[in-house]
Amino acid sequence: MKPYAAAGGHRVPEVWKGETKTMAKFTIVFHSVCGNTYQIADCFYRVLQERGQEVALYRTADASFESGERRSDEFKHLQAAIDAVPVIEEAAQVLGSDVLLLGSPTYYGCVSAQMKTFMDSFEKMWADAPTAGMYFGCFTSAGDGCGGPELCLQVMNTFAQHMGMVPISVPCNIGGTAQPAYGIKHVSGEKADRAVTEETQTAGSKELCGPYSESHFIRGRKRRKDTQFSGKDVLFYDISKKGLN
Repeated sequence: MKPYAAAGGHRVPEVWKGETKTMAKFTIVFHSVCGNTYQIADCFYRVLQERGQEVALYRTADASFESGERRSDEFKHLQAAIDAVPVIEEAAQVLGSDVLLLGSPTYYGCVSAQMKTFMDSFEKMWADAPTAGMYFGCFTSAGDGCGGPELCLQVMNTFAQHMGMVPISVPCNIGGTAQPAYGIKHVSGEKADRAVTEETQTAGSKELCGPYSESHFIRGRKRRKDTQFSGKDVLFYDISKKGLN
């Protein structure tokens, strides 16, 4: 499988240029038809590459997209860019990541069927909790703010919690464009042709792409190495490691 190579077009937000951050492994998985969710994913991919982080970008399988059924001349350039991104073949490909970022369009207040299928594929490894302690962030695009983008973000966060991941919240003092606490959203407009703003790109890059300290990843990696956790172990894991119990 060929790795994704970012196409031209998106400027890396200045907030990350020249900064030194902790090295980590990121995996970004998205579903996109018109290209809005792809643009956010591609921005995050670029930011992480600019910072020298290890990052992989994938899209979910979408039979109707592959067949051409959901393609149009209006979004031809973005759909061609989506084509260049490899399809993730199994959930196990995210293992070994320190941070997983998921992106989906908002469909009726929920994720797309293609993203739901991908999330459901984690069922095979759920009992062993190999993703416990992995950090998780999410993003979405919706036609308008009333279409349920925050509900869509909550669906992805709920999935992450069931997998033992640690959701990354977006603080209220982020500045610029307003964002929900649950992740990053983009309102694409009635015709799905409203460009992703630089404010949205910067907000997502700043919060979902870091910064993190090395202790974040050491703790997550240690948790994933432990084969069995009881409910009490999980609940008091961080406290016990700090010697507070």
